[in-house]
Amino acid sequence: MVGPNNVALSIIIPTIGRPSLARTLESILAEGIVPLFDEVIVISDGHQLVSEEIAYDFARRMTLRYITGPKTVPGMPTNRNYAMPVATGTHLMFIDDDDVYVDKALVAVREEVERDWNKIYLFREESKTKRHPWGIVWKEKRVALGNVGTQMIVAPNKRELLGVWGDWKTGDYDFVRSTVDLHPERENGIVWVDRVIANLLD
Repeated sequence: MVGPNNVALSIIIPTIGRPSLARTLESILAEGIVPLFDEVIVISDGHQLVSEEIAYDFARRMTLRYITGPKTVPGMPTNRNYAMPVATGTHLMFIDDDDVYVDKALVAVREEVERDWNKIYLFREESKTKRHPWGIVWKEKRVALGNVGTQMIVAPNKRELLGVWGDWKTGDYDFVRSTVDLHPERENGIVWVDRVIANLLD
């Protein structure tokens, strides 16, 4: 099933078993439209009992699949590569298990995507943590390390045009850079949207 104008979002969440996964899923469920039109894919970093229990609880209220992924070092980012091939939505989104979407984030994403299905959309995210004290990114309309983040990316689900997630420190940049490099329009295929859709909390 797809939503208005046939847009369906696949939201991929890698997890290392943090209890905060429940908060992340709650922020998605709060959008209201998710149980009807979109899917959530939770992929664990090896066997994670806590995240498995949380995921199965939320699966009663939204379209959610739980996948036990391979154990990675240092964990999590590259597991997105394992989840992408099973996504069935028209567009892919990504969020970590300790972050949340802001109110109406998915509504905003859907409105933008409906303008042009073939573009790569880069929204904004805000860090509210001491560990990542950079405030709001992107700072400028440029694909650069530190200027792009996991939660801001919305990409068409076309296997041949999707890049690869790298390691812990550069994974989001690696994915955006490699995806843009595969896009027929390269940088001209990016739409920079001046709207925060996610908060980094932990």
